[in-house]
Formats: sequence, structure tokens, C-alpha cells
Amino acid sequence: MAVTTPPPPPPPAAAVQLLRNGQTAPTPRPLLAKPVRSKMI
Repeated sequence: MAVTTPPPPPPPAAAVQLLRNGQTAPTPRPLLAKPVRSKMI
């Protein structure tokens, strides 16, 4: 029995609009900042 996993949901329209407008979305920013801070420290 092969169980096919459903594809991941597309990003919310609000996040896409913020990225198009050039504004940094609040959610992906901390996710990207955490690894950077750990590397700098």
C-alpha cells in the first residue's frame, strides 16, 4: 500500500503581497535571523 502524502499548502496571499511590495514579512524574518545569530555568536 503506497501512501501518497498531500503537497504542502501554498503560501498565504498576504505574505506574497508583502514580499512583492518589498516589505519583510514578520514570520520568515525571525526564522532566517535565528541561524544567522547562532553562526555569528
